[in-house]
Parts: sequence; structure tokens; C-alpha cells
Amino acid sequence: MGHSVSTARSARSPEKVRAHRNLLIASSTALYLCLAIGVVPSQRAYAQTEVTNFNVPAQPLRSALLAYSAQSKVQVAIPDELVEGKNAPAVTGALSNEQALQTLLGGSGVSYEFVSPRAARLIGLQRQSLLSQRPRLAENTSMRASPSLPLTANTPEELVVTGTRIKGAGPVGSEVVTLNREQISESGRTTTADVIRSIPQNSGLGAAEAARGNFGSAIPNTGYGTGANLRGLGPDATLTLINGRRMAPAGQGSFVDVSQIPVSAIEKIEVVLDGASAIYGSDAVAGVVNLVLRRDFEGLETTGRYALANGFRQITAGQSVGTHWEGGGAFLSYEFFHQTHLAAEKRSYVTDDLRAFGGPDLRVAFGNPGTIAANGTTYAIPSGQNGVGLSVQRLIPGTVNLSDTKRGTDILPDQERHSVVATASHDLTDRIRVYEESFYSRRAFNSRVAEQTGTISVPSTNPFFVSPAAGARTVSIQYAYGNDIGNSVQKGVQENYTITPGVSIDVGGSWRADLYGSYSADIASGVTGNRINTFLLASALADTNPATAFNPFGAGSQTSSATLARILGYTSDTTTTYRVASGNAEVGGDLIELPAGKVKLVSGVEYRKEQFRSESFNYSSTPQPVQTALTEKRRRVTAAYGELLVPLVGEATGTTGLHTLELSIAGRAERYSDFGRSENPKVGMRWRPISDLEFRGSWGTSFKAPFLRQLNESTNLILVTTIPDPRSASGRSSVLFLSGGNAQLKPETAETWSAGFDLRPRFLPGLTLGVTYFSVDYRDRIQSLSTGELGVLLQNPSAFASAVRLSPSASDVQALYGSPQFSPTSTKPPASQIAAIVDGRPLNLSVVQQRGLDVSLAYNFVGLGGDYGVVGGMTYIPTYDVARTPAASATDRSRTIGFPLEISARAGITWRDGNWNAAGFVNYQSGYQNTLVTPAASVDAWTTVDASVAYRTDDDRRWLGGMRFTVGIQNLLNRKPPVVIDTVHSVAYDPEQGSPIGRVVSLTIQKRW
Repeated sequence: MGHSVSTARSARSPEKVRAHRNLLIASSTALYLCLAIGVVPSQRAYAQTEVTNFNVPAQPLRSALLAYSAQSKVQVAIPDELVEGKNAPAVTGALSNEQALQTLLGGSGVSYEFVSPRAARLIGLQRQSLLSQRPRLAENTSMRASPSLPLTANTPEELVVTGTRIKGAGPVGSEVVTLNREQISESGRTTTADVIRSIPQNSGLGAAEAARGNFGSAIPNTGYGTGANLRGLGPDATLTLINGRRMAPAGQGSFVDVSQIPVSAIEKIEVVLDGASAIYGSDAVAGVVNLVLRRDFEGLETTGRYALANGFRQITAGQSVGTHWEGGGAFLSYEFFHQTHLAAEKRSYVTDDLRAFGGPDLRVAFGNPGTIAANGTTYAIPSGQNGVGLSVQRLIPGTVNLSDTKRGTDILPDQERHSVVATASHDLTDRIRVYEESFYSRRAFNSRVAEQTGTISVPSTNPFFVSPAAGARTVSIQYAYGNDIGNSVQKGVQENYTITPGVSIDVGGSWRADLYGSYSADIASGVTGNRINTFLLASALADTNPATAFNPFGAGSQTSSATLARILGYTSDTTTTYRVASGNAEVGGDLIELPAGKVKLVSGVEYRKEQFRSESFNYSSTPQPVQTALTEKRRRVTAAYGELLVPLVGEATGTTGLHTLELSIAGRAERYSDFGRSENPKVGMRWRPISDLEFRGSWGTSFKAPFLRQLNESTNLILVTTIPDPRSASGRSSVLFLSGGNAQLKPETAETWSAGFDLRPRFLPGLTLGVTYFSVDYRDRIQSLSTGELGVLLQNPSAFASAVRLSPSASDVQALYGSPQFSPTSTKPPASQIAAIVDGRPLNLSVVQQRGLDVSLAYNFVGLGGDYGVVGGMTYIPTYDVARTPAASATDRSRTIGFPLEISARAGITWRDGNWNAAGFVNYQSGYQNTLVTPAASVDAWTTVDASVAYRTDDDRRWLGGMRFTVGIQNLLNRKPPVVIDTVHSVAYDPEQGSPIGRVVSLTIQKRW
């Protein structure tokens, strides 16, 4: 597999030095390769003098600069205020990188400065004039930024593309998808979560506000958050970063909630579609999503947005301010966001009664009026009466009153969010820069969920008592409380904040050191309220006073409001806190110089502390609130990492068929205080046989650490239960069942590799075509046995060997009986009657093998009436094999509900002409099989259309100057999601793959001051 994982129990073995040894071996191997090639003195071949065959068509300046960066491998920081509304001429043919950049910027009022061999920054003419008045730097430091200019955290000298830690270079061998601010605006999407959903490689499976771990996901999402989920491997297998840094996860430590991040504060979104644990550590199995926030901004910007759909609306208001001073700069952004709830009654396919869609009637036998159960039959209480003087003769025998659990509920919650982003930096000297990055978000949610139902026992002392059984002392009623108290309500608050101060030091030559600390926390509190406390209800049912007794015999609500208020309680009043504190030290620069270019090295160390705490109270069946759970778990993580970029062949030394060749080697070793070590390498290669064509490939291993909550054993429980057993004469056998956490968990591990190419033909300027084949072999995935698997466990015990121990010895049974975790209410049959010990705790069980193909296309050209762009992206996953345990045979789950779609695609066209621009996109999701019904049913493919139109006013129009008006439409044709009979959640659509919102029309007004 290429990675190694060892447990804390073997920490004294010789393997304890592998972490450092592997890094030394990787670095030494690459260094030896460089020396073997021959290190000879050469002239400094800076990137601006290198010749590149450019094919950049005339287009908006921002897009032209992005194309320039992709072709020249020179990173350019692009401030909005310098490029917005400006166009660039075409640049074609063999030019030096500096000549090409001069041509693109000609007549734009924008100049530039190369601040490192592979990085440049744009400068307004006024600031360029200021720069020209200052003394020039010495020859040997001419590539560093002038201290007279603000060196903010995203200047090209410091610019790091996601997927690598080497500054001024992109990841070698890995596929990277980037969405800049212009593309985000053109998408018509109004939230960060919606923008990420539009990426074809992102799957809707897992954590989303409308599908909170829908099909048996282990991801808790009581706070209605949304997590990125690359390749459909789970939100916990995608590492989400902000400005390249970790932030505290939501969902009890399971995923980063991207819905907390204001879209107005995002400069770009970078997505690495490759395993990246060698660079970032845990969780980067499917890839990395990096939300890069705006920082290099000067002026004021006010944003207002209103979005409307049938029964649903969103309001956004934001203010950003940025400033520069000599040697520094600062940026501050605030955003307010509010969305109304989307009621189930607004969507016909959200109902228990699925008969209209070809499904069953799943309404429950708990209603209002209720249903009496007596004498072995049911008696429906009639409607149209108040329960006073109700006689047995009026009861309707053999029938039940049904209720729809979706009645009065919300599909999407009411949410309100306040977010603040602040960054600042200042050059203390020409070598030392201090900086600070901070983020805060507070999101409150409120959602109506199913009304409370239950079977209540009414004593004969109740003044409204009636029973078909003569002389009965009690009567049972199947009852729904919605008419009395309304629906139950889930409400809560989620706060997340991150503070990152740091210092960047020029340590000499090209070498820089970055030292920073980070503290982040996610604090979530929530409660399910408007619930009947059954302990208090019992006294109200026994009350003999008609004015204060609870009356369940009428239709509608027939109980006094004072009584109802007196018996209210709640469930799951939970506060969960996840804190992450880290310290990081990193140094990088040019190691040696080869004929092909400079060998770059980055190495660093990291120390991280994580703390998880969850406390729950319940007031549903006791006279006073009681604490039902308290979980607290901590871990410490130490890491060392290194990354080496080796140019084997450069443009100056290349030949036909070997234009350029680069090699990247990375490794990371981590030690966790709770489970041990994980060591992960990665190798990437980039080869350009000709200037138009680039081949790339990568191989590496990744891992995901167990959640802290999964390792917690403080609430473990052991009990005796019975499950189906074909070997038993009775058809069932007793087993000892273990539940709770598992401190013996190992990390999940994965081996990933990819290979692809990028084509930019000179004969068709503006065209870029990318194709990538990817493979993921994901093992030791942490899961628990499902309820359905318990039913077949003893039919095929060999398939569940890691979770089942057949015919346990008497001593093993007695040891579990004597455990303090054994339930005091459980029976203790003789050991000979225990057929098996079943481990229902989280275990390293399943194996996933995924194979697929990504295709991307971009073509920019000048046509009739303006500049056009054609863009498209598709991911194709023909193979998704799942083995529930290592001993079980694999099953192909592609094209199956609850698993990644076989094909996800998005394609569109953009148009720009002067102050106008427009865009249209088509989204496609392939069909699949719904295995929740028997026989399995086919689900139709789903195609939707998005569109946007924007107009920008000229800056010289006084109050109307610098304004941008954008009208966006998602799901233009108002296509409903395909019909899916979901008998688990009683709806007629798939919340993980289809949106219930429908057509959304938005208006965004933005003003630059």
C-alpha cells in the first residue's frame, strides 16, 4: 500500500523512527537524482525571461491573466479593483513571459512586478509611480517584493496553490479545479454551499441541510450544516481548509460546515481532486477544498442580494472594506444572511402517503382523533366531537385514524447567519512580516419536525374515560399531539471562529520561514422542544378535574392551554464543542540549481491539540431535567513533513518530445496520542513532450483518523439480546451485544493514483482540454453493523468475522457479565445459551474501490458581439465496489441510491461585452437504481439549467458609478427532482441528489465606493 500505520501499543518498536527515516529517504533520493543528472553552474534563468508559446485570446483581463498563469506557470495575484471591467488583447506565439505580461496589460492602466521567479503582482499606476521613486533593490534581491508595498498574505511571493506547500508553484501531477470570483458570480449560485454543489466532482451524499446523513450515514448533522464531499466518499474524507489552514469541524468533529463561510468574502475556491495526506495530514483522502478569502482589496464594497423561490426566500447583506498603507494592508468583511423555512406542504412529494407517486401509504396509526386499542382490536375515535360524554357505541371498531408525520414540518430550516472575516499584515522590516487571519460565524436555525406521537395509557379516573372493555381500569390510545401543541421544533445555534497570527521571515536568499499559531472552535447547541413530558402527562391524565385534565378522547385540541404548558418538556438539549489549537513552523526555498531550474524544498513541523466535548440533557420522562450523556475526549498530534520539487528538464534544456519534466516528492509523518502513527508519501510527475501538451500523474497514500467521539468508551453498554439464527430450532438465539465507542480503532487508509493530460493547442488559441483517470482503494473504513445486518448476521457469520465471535467460551461470557459496562437491566442467561458475541461498536470494517474519469473543457474566443467562453466539466464513476467487511465479497454500488452518481456534469457558455456579461449552464445527473423498494426501480436522470445576466456601471457616474447588477436563476425551467420512493424517510424524492427548492430567482446589487 505504501503507507504504514502503527498503534500506540507498539510505540517502542523499531518502527518508531520510520516517520523521520521515510522523510530523509525521500529527500535523499531526490537529491541524489539531481546530483546524478549533473549540477553545473548556470545563469539565473528567471521565469520572466523564459520563452513560452502562448495562445491567449482577447478576453476580459482577469480571464486573460488566469490563462497566462496556466500557460507560463507564473502565478499572478489579481486584485479585483485593478482588473474589473478591463479587457486584454490576444497574445499568441513564442514570447518571453515578461513580454507576454506586458502585452496583456498594455493600455490597462495596470503595471506589474515580479516578486519571485514564478510570481508577479499587479500594481496600479499610482502605486507604480510611488515604487519608481524608491531606491531599487540590490541585484541579488531583485526578485523580492519592495518593502514600500503592502506584502499581504496572498502576494505571489507567498502564494501557495492548494495541493502543494511550495510557494509560487502548482501541485505536480494532481488535478486542480479553481473557481474565481468572476466564475462564482457567473454561476448564479447565492451561497458557498451552492457553489460547491455545482462542482461535478462534489457529491450531495452526506451532510446537507436537506439531507442530514440521509441513508444511514455516520455523519451527525443536527445543526443543518453542509459539508463538501468529493468523489462521494463522505464529507469526512474531504479536507476543507480556509486559506490553507484547518478550522474546527462541525457535526461532532465530522466535517467542516461550508455554509458558515460568506460567499462575498471568497476570492476563489481551489479543489485538489487527489489524496493529499502527504501534504496536509488526516482527512485528505478524496481531496482538498480550499476556500481562499479576499485580502488584497482596497476601498469599500457593499453587497445586497435577494433570492426568491416558491415558498422560500433568502436575503443577504454585506459590507467589505480594505486598505493599504506603506508596508501593510488590512481587510474586513461582514455578511448577514437569512433564509426562511421551506414547508413540506409546499412540495407535494414530501408526504407519508406515496400512493400518488406509485408508492405505499406510510401514514402512521397515531392520529388526532386517536385510536383505542382494546379486546385485541382497534377502535377509531370519531371526529366532530370534543370527548365529553363519548360513548362506546360511537367508537368505530376495526379501523384506525392515520396521520402524516410530514404534516406541518419543514424541508429546510429557517436560518440566520452573521459572519466576519478580518485579515491584516505589516512589514516590520524588509525581512519580517507579521500577519493575522480571523474568522467568526454565528448561525441560528429553527426547523419544525414531526409532531410527537405515542401510545398513552389513560386511567379510569380521567373524567373523559371510555373503554370498549367493560370494567377496564385503563385504556390505551394511539395518539398524535400535533393539534394540542403543534409540531416538535429543533432549534439551536452554531458558532465557529478561527484566529491565526503568524510571522513570515526572509531568512536569506530565496528561503523564507513561516511561523504561525491557530486556535479554532466550533460550538453547537441545540434542543428538540415542544415535546410532551410523559411523566408530567401521566398526572394530567389521572386528574379528575375536567377543567385541568388532559383529554385525548376528542377531535382536535380539547385540553386547556394551561395544562398543556404545564406538561411540556424537551429532548436532546445538547451542547457540543470541538476545539483545535495548533502551532506550525515551516521553511522553504531553493535548494540547489540544476540546468533545468531550481530545486525547491519545503519542510516543517506541526503540533496540534484537539478537544471534543458533548453534554446532553433530557426532560421527556422525568420530573426534572436529567443529564443523559457527557463525553469528553482529547488528542495530541505531532507531525513532520517535507516536499521537494525537482525540475528534471527545463524549456532551455528540453528537446523534441521532452520539452519539460518535473518531479515532486512529498512525505508526512504524524503521531496521534490516541491510536499511534501514520506515514504517507506522495509522488507527482509533470511531463510536457511539446509546449501544447502536458501529461501528469500522481501516486500516494492517505488516511483519516477516527473521530474522537468514536474512540470514547465512557457510554459503552453490553447487554443480551436475540437475533435471527437459522441454526436454532426456535429461529432465534441469544447474543451478547456490545455498543458504544471503540478505543482500539485504527485510522482509515487509502491508496490513490491518477493520470491525465492537459491540451492547449496553438492552432486553436483559447482551448484547454483536460482528462484525468483516478483510482481510490479505501480500506479500514469505520462503520457499525446496521439493523438489517443484525438480521442476517448468523446466516453468514464468516462475512462478518471481524464483528462476530461464535460459540464464545464460558470465561469470555462471564467476563462480559462482570464488566461495569454490562447493563443492569439485562438478563444473564447461562453461558451455554450465548450463541455469539456481536460487536456493534464502530469497527474498521468496509473496503471501497473506486475508479473514474474526469473531463474538463474551456474555450475562450472573440465572436459576434463580444467575448465568449465555453466551459464544461464531467466526472464519470463506472466502478464503486463496496465490501462491508474485509471477508465479504465486493458489490458494485455504482448506479445505486445512496452512492455516488455514475455521471455528474456541468457545461455552459459565458458572454461579455463592455459592461454586460451573461452566462448559462446545464447541469446533468445520471439516473440510478432505487433499491429501497422491491423490485428495484429506475430513477430518471435529472437535468437543470442555470442562467445569469450582469451589468456594471461606469465609475464616473457619481452615485451610480461602480455598481454591478446581477440577476441569477437556478433551475430556470423549474424541474422537479426525479421521483424516488424513499420508504425509509417517507418522501418521493432523493434529498441527497435532488434539490426541493425549485426555481430560484436572485437579484444582487453590488456597489464599489
